[in-house]
Amino acid sequence: MAYHLTSKIGIAYFLFLAFFTVIPLFTKAQTKPNCAPGDVAVPVYDSNGNIIYYEGCLYGSDVVPCQEVKDGCPYGKPVTDLRSNIRIALNVIFGFLGIVVIVMIVYGAFEWLTSMGSDDKVKKGRDTMLWAAVGAVAIAVAWTVTSFILHTGRVVGS
Repeated sequence: MAYHLTSKIGIAYFLFLAFFTVIPLFTKAQTKPNCAPGDVAVPVYDSNGNIIYYEGCLYGSDVVPCQEVKDGCPYGKPVTDLRSNIRIALNVIFGFLGIVVIVMIVYGAFEWLTSMGSDDKVKKGRDTMLWAAVGAVAIAVAWTVTSFILHTGRVVGS
């Protein structure tokens, strides 16, 4: 009986994975991304100067479209806009802080799991995870505020 049940669960699991693997193949992909108003799609060119595909939108990216297609500039040139450079730097900083939050949560969980019933170690691990979660919320709020300010400056400045 147990063999038949695990066999049926395995078949159902396989069909589930196959369904969600095959279905995206039949979707209609966009040839050009839907960029926000005032945003520009970043094209990728082949050696003949023809557009192969679009890499994404310029907003929040680190490349701008080439004005002329040259061998040295198939993917774009570096951004020189101050807002874009600030956005890139802040994304790196917030990404690093996110890694610190994950490490602190794992450390707190490790402290809690290896406490061997000691109330002090359980409290220390729980407090570490709690303050890491508070830090994650603070990082998310800071990222939201800076993104809003940079976006508002982009809209007002254009």
